[in-house]
Amino acid sequence: MLLPTIGIEIEVGWSAYFPQEFAKWFDNGNRTYRDFSTLERNEFDKVCTKLDERMLPQLEKVSQELGLSRGKDPYWEFVFPPVFDIETTLSSIRILEQQKLLPLGIPHSLHITIADIISDTHSSKLATWLEILAGVSSKRLKQGVHSQDTSFSAGWARRGNRGMRQRPASELWLGAQQAVEFRSLIVPNTLIEIQELLLFAQRFGGVVRDIQNDIQWNADISIWQELNLVLEKALIPHDLDLHADWGNPHIEVDIWDRYGKFLDVEKDARNLRKQVDSYNLYPPSSE
Repeated sequence: MLLPTIGIEIEVGWSAYFPQEFAKWFDNGNRTYRDFSTLERNEFDKVCTKLDERMLPQLEKVSQELGLSRGKDPYWEFVFPPVFDIETTLSSIRILEQQKLLPLGIPHSLHITIADIISDTHSSKLATWLEILAGVSSKRLKQGVHSQDTSFSAGWARRGNRGMRQRPASELWLGAQQAVEFRSLIVPNTLIEIQELLLFAQRFGGVVRDIQNDIQWNADISIWQELNLVLEKALIPHDLDLHADWGNPHIEVDIWDRYGKFLDVEKDARNLRKQVDSYNLYPPSSE
């Protein structure tokens, strides 16, 4: 059986393209636009217009050449169509990186959509592994929680559903009837790490699909079960149960704080990545 299709979205912020201007105008994040005087705002808007005239045509041209759509999130969101062959996506990422349109080493927001699965306990486990492999931190988790309005989560949203969004057939391509979008992720620092994250997502997305459909002959199911046993043990010191519903972060604040602290423990994350590497899941990198 074919592996499920996988599509991704990468959001690149204004500061990633214009770090010098960001440092000058925003004091590296210590100021906001609201802090500007009227004079500063007028001057800044003029600067932005000139920068946009240089950058936006290039982004539009390259995106069109690569068959990528533009999303709605600022400053620029690359929307990669779903594919069966991840190398297609990786090839576009390499070109964007080479042309300095996707600067790596910056925690750009990353959404991964995996077809043919539903949002449940199994996909929740996959979300945890993807967060670990992507290097997600407690800071990233908090970006998805609105600081005041407890009726919803901001940013990648739906934290009470594990940062996942169930997507209907009307939003999908290539005949997929359902999919789950994993919204809490960030782009890893290197091309090799990006490749490994996407390969893991697709391969074990296929395992989740088969488990949800009661298909037991997938040889990777045993690997998946072993990985999750290791993960469960790693979560115990943080009083976290991988099988439990962790609830909404506005209500179950302590649970999500503990999970954030778990993600921030570099030793735990490194050991779990080593466990994944021990299975030799990835082909030689083409980087």
